[in-house]
Amino acid sequence: MMKYGKAILFDGVPELLSILKNEGCYIALASTGSTSHVSTALNASGIYHLFEVIECNHADKAAMVEEIIKKEPCGEWLIVGDKTSDLLAGTANNIITVAARYGFGNEDEVSQFMYGIEYPLQLIEVIKKSIK
Repeated sequence: MMKYGKAILFDGVPELLSILKNEGCYIALASTGSTSHVSTALNASGIYHLFEVIECNHADKAAMVEEIIKKEPCGEWLIVGDKTSDLLAGTANNIITVAARYGFGNEDEVSQFMYGIEYPLQLIEVIKKSIK
């Protein structure tokens, strides 16, 4: 990962995160991946500093998301993901679910989310429509 740097990210991810950060959004990451894997990926791609909180290495993503929300119970929350575990985490926590259709999930998984985006920067349009 270190060799490829930002190339490991989908196009538009660093820009999206920077825009959201500059707009004052609270950006959190919940991953079932190992702490060392997630940390290496975030550092290699240069986006580690954009997250307020990073939770990893827990099998139960819904519980991770619940803990993140409890730490910062402000405003409206949404979860962006491409797998059923992301959908279930959002549903269990009564938050907006957004499918990253450009990700690794299959059509059966991403079709069940409340919204879907074809590229990262499209999330800004979803936020404008769904967050009051």
